[in-house]
Amino acid sequence: MRHRSFGLIPVVLLFSIPAAGAADRCSLKVIAELPVTMEGLRPIVVAKINGADARFVADSGAAYSMVSAATVSEFKLPQRRAPRGFSIHGIGGSTTPAIATVQTFTLANHPIHSVNFLIGGNEVGAEAVGLIGQDLMRRADVEFDLANGVLRLIEPEDCAERSRAYWAASKQFSTVDIDAPIRARPQPIGTAFVNGVKVRVDFDTGTPISVLSLSAAKRAGITPSSPGAKPAGTIYGLGRSTVDVWTAPLASFKIGGEDIQNTQVLIGDIRLPETDMLLGDDFFLSHRVYVANDQRKVYFTYNGGPVFDLRGTQSAQPDPASASPAAAAPAPTNTAAAPTNTAAGGLGDVSDLPTDAAGLMRRGTAYAARKDFDHALADLQRACELAPREPDYYYELGRVQWQSDQPDLALETFDRALTLKPDHINALFARALLRLQRHADIREELEGPRPASPP
Repeated sequence: MRHRSFGLIPVVLLFSIPAAGAADRCSLKVIAELPVTMEGLRPIVVAKINGADARFVADSGAAYSMVSAATVSEFKLPQRRAPRGFSIHGIGGSTTPAIATVQTFTLANHPIHSVNFLIGGNEVGAEAVGLIGQDLMRRADVEFDLANGVLRLIEPEDCAERSRAYWAASKQFSTVDIDAPIRARPQPIGTAFVNGVKVRVDFDTGTPISVLSLSAAKRAGITPSSPGAKPAGTIYGLGRSTVDVWTAPLASFKIGGEDIQNTQVLIGDIRLPETDMLLGDDFFLSHRVYVANDQRKVYFTYNGGPVFDLRGTQSAQPDPASASPAAAAPAPTNTAAAPTNTAAGGLGDVSDLPTDAAGLMRRGTAYAARKDFDHALADLQRACELAPREPDYYYELGRVQWQSDQPDLALETFDRALTLKPDHINALFARALLRLQRHADIREELEGPRPASPP
């Protein structure tokens, strides 16, 4: 599959690390900044397929960008067979895809011509038409700031082994070494420890909830029959099979300079080459993550709040033996003079905080994904105040009002979205579902619970 780079996108200086000498001119330059909206636990970015808007999941765990068969039909994309013997592997097994070509794929307002996408796997949900994978991401460093609704592609210049955690000037950061990428496995894969047992982890934004393989869990003393383990349904990925999963107590998960203790972890019979665990969006929402491809390192800082068990209250604790103080590298200067957050509801000291309506909306969806509804509502209400004619913001606010047990307010908010845009499909669907739920709740209250259906 042919790869396309972002070499033609204009670069914007993000910051320069102060030089120790005249020859030291380390700088990081943004070559693309992608707004990210969290739809539940899926990071959504908007691109264009031949000029038409299309939503994609930003999937750092996918080797190649993909579209579904339905997308190929909808956009009338030409397709051809993949090379003989080519297959891809996911949670649900493997699949042999075909290849579709998009004549003009527009990302971050930059048109890229003749871009190939694999066709195959399941529908990805969240109204997304496909995945943006490593073939489009790893031509640069990648920063995942999902808690603030941003993904950045960054080009380092003259940085060698200098720290890339530019936002962490006043706090500790952690690093994890990752494998040298190969064509079949370009994802960022590193090492962590589960109950003291070494495991291989894939930093995977395409996985909503982190999941540990059964084989690795057993090595760490965790099984589906362990005390406190409970069935948690099934999950699926690129393959056609579903995988049974369980939640189980986890005494310790150590990665880089963090030791996350006494939490819950999802375990399942996932079988991926050289990977024991997928670190999903629950991890990314609680961390700011920078993948330095040329250094083969991942830098990250802890935002606060739960990491794996989104219903819990556990936090990540720095491990003094392995955490790297930011002062070990010269402190970077942010030339954009972005505000520094000191009290953003647990997000920690992060720069580039949103102040416009779009940014507040995206951060609000990130709070909602972490079930921090108070901060989500505050951000989304402010977004609606700043942009009172934007129906999408009212739709997102209504979703969170519904999730936080405010159905009456949610109905009013969905009505507001539909007043602004009567054909807003998501708002129409959400309002219909909410009305059905309320009707069922009222009937049960008046008539009492209905008897269980006979087997």
